[in-house]
Amino acid sequence: MYGLILAGAFWLFFAILERSKNINSLTPISKLEEKELIIRLSEGDADAFEKIYYIYAERVYYFALRYITNVSDAEEIVQEVFTRIWYNRQNINPDLSFSGYILTTTKNTIFNNNRKRINHQAYCKHVISYIQEHKHNVEDEVVYNDLMA
Repeated sequence: MYGLILAGAFWLFFAILERSKNINSLTPISKLEEKELIIRLSEGDADAFEKIYYIYAERVYYFALRYITNVSDAEEIVQEVFTRIWYNRQNINPDLSFSGYILTTTKNTIFNNNRKRINHQAYCKHVISYIQEHKHNVEDEVVYNDLMA
């Protein structure tokens, strides 16, 4: 069930991404229009999600580039942020600042990804040092060679 929901969210995101190549970003909207979009988003309206994407994607991208120097990583952050927004759409309070919500989500996503990367690097270093100390069987050597590749 979760896999179908995930596949649907990614399909929706990529469909919007493809359409956005031919459409200029929307002009800024009023707080009332933004609130209406958030309400429609919380009800599952894909068109509202698309408009929100057009309004905020560039801002999220450049915000991510402040913390991440790699362009492709920043693009992945944008994708992950909007996927999270779609999944958490029912929990978004339309009375609060959506701009603050989306930038906080972006910051938290960046920090979580960095934390995962750092933990993964530390784990790999630990495994490599352990295997170097205990190179006694073929399986350990295969794992060591895979990690070094």
